[in-house]
Amino acid sequence: AGAGDSTGWAKLDRFYTVRKQQLTVITGTPGSGKSVWADALVMNLAQSSWEWKFAICSPEMQPLERHWAQFFSLAAGQPFSKGPTQRMDRETLRQTKEFIHDRLFMVLPEEPTVDAVIEKFLWTHRRHGVGGLLLDPWNEMDHSRPNGMSETEYCNRELRKIKRVGWNYGVWIGLIAHTTKMYRDKDGKYPVPTLYDINGSAAFFNKADNGIVVWRDKSNELLPSEVHVQKVRFQEIGGLTGDSPVKLRHDKVTGRYWETVDW
Repeated sequence: AGAGDSTGWAKLDRFYTVRKQQLTVITGTPGSGKSVWADALVMNLAQSSWEWKFAICSPEMQPLERHWAQFFSLAAGQPFSKGPTQRMDRETLRQTKEFIHDRLFMVLPEEPTVDAVIEKFLWTHRRHGVGGLLLDPWNEMDHSRPNGMSETEYCNRELRKIKRVGWNYGVWIGLIAHTTKMYRDKDGKYPVPTLYDINGSAAFFNKADNGIVVWRDKSNELLPSEVHVQKVRFQEIGGLTGDSPVKLRHDKVTGRYWETVDW
């Protein structure tokens, strides 16, 4: 198998491309923008090909209307809400809703256990042929585990279930997971976390086919966000892990990310 599909950011494609039947774990410190970046990635893929339709499970992003508005802005490149920037007109909104209606589907069971999310996802997959599932975040799902089972054993078991869905049904799975509490360095900055810093278990590093960390210097909002590709299981889809991070500038009005000129 060759490289996956473009992320929509040419510089990032040298490190990571998107291939179905793989689990990509995305993490970052609170407020780093990992969820916003993952939504932008989903939209880039949805706009690139009819093959990319997504089911999205996002217990944190409630009410759903707020999340839909975010996707409308991403798709149109114009704000959905009133503000200092010209918001999208009615016709643009109509076209955007029509586009999104066929490509993005929210799945949110009342009790968001891994099993319940998989069941909802498979129903959506059978009905709409989705090619991707974004779980955001792992930490907001219901993780009651049997007595006597360690957190690592539990994480391994549940991540295996998720990977099996991706493999058996030919879908890409993106899983966002929060880190443990990170501490500032002597300069007052949070360090760039790793997949081993995810709250719960080293299973996230071990089970992931690909691992991505989104980071930004919160002491200076003018600096771009950084996307660090920390793991790629199959080198043909990217493979330049460990090189300098890819810097992307975030447009808060539309949610989009743009490649920066070299800093």
